[in-house]
Amino acid sequence: MKRNLVKMKKYILTLTVSVSVLVTGLGTSLQAFASETNAPIVQNVKTNPEVLQDGVTQNGIRGYLVKLAAEAVAFAIRHGGSVVGELVKFLDGPAAKAFKKHSGTIADKIDDLANIPDVTAEIIKTRLYQFLKGPMNMNSGTAMQIADAIKWAINFFLF
Repeated sequence: MKRNLVKMKKYILTLTVSVSVLVTGLGTSLQAFASETNAPIVQNVKTNPEVLQDGVTQNGIRGYLVKLAAEAVAFAIRHGGSVVGELVKFLDGPAAKAFKKHSGTIADKIDDLANIPDVTAEIIKTRLYQFLKGPMNMNSGTAMQIADAIKWAINFFLF
């Protein structure tokens, strides 16, 4: 009996915490929704970030670290090494063949994408996929496998 009472108290406590978190999040979402206006949205605002010491821009250290990781992946693709071996493990036969055939072009595109302000591994993956599928004319499955592998490699360097 006492054991069931302890379980019931834990259940009620968990339920109470869950509901309070849900209500808090819901309240914030509703407040943001209610405060929306019909004001025009400004898009494509360009800023000129000043370069701070050690090449870090005002855009943030996280974007800078992703840039360094992307450049390291591009370097590894050009010059081989264990990272390329790990990348190829993620790919099936046709994707590995396409990756090997176009590795220089892929590395060049990664270098280009690394210069996007506040770049993330997901942005690189998405834009690389679009590039491989569009101008490189790869099928979508092969392009996605290669883009996923590049994202994995960038995250490997970050973590």
